[in-house]
Amino acid sequence: QEALQKLFKNSGDKKAEERAKIILATDQDLEEKTRALMALKQRRKDKLLQFLTLRKYRIKVH
Repeated sequence: QEALQKLFKNSGDKKAEERAKIILATDQDLEEKTRALMALKQRRKDKLLQFLTLRKYRIKVH
């Protein structure tokens, strides 16, 4: 569970602990697990886009 929490936290997810529990819980339905994983995927994309945008901006400034 710690590795999963770390993965969510590193993506910038403020609900990292909650989402990790959803993924690992056997009593959660597939739809909830899918939503949690899709949120992780989206956050990772957003974070990458933010990094690339900042990098592009910094290159233009210097």
